[in-house]
Amino acid sequence: MKDYDAVMIVEGVQEPESPVEYLEAIAHLIKTGMAWALQGFFGRSCAQYIEAGYISKDGEVLIDEETIWNLFDA
Repeated sequence: MKDYDAVMIVEGVQEPESPVEYLEAIAHLIKTGMAWALQGFFGRSCAQYIEAGYISKDGEVLIDEETIWNLFDA
């Protein structure tokens, strides 16, 4: 995923193709360090996914696709 696409998806400007793509965008921002360099909203949002155990501090998605879909369908 490109940096620009990840930022636009997380900010809500660009619609993700699926909940999986949204979580991948969050993971990308964490993995690249952009989550902590952009405005506070990004860091706070990414930190919530780390604290919930969905994404590692290194930016790896820790849950499977079925669980991701269930999270966003709730």
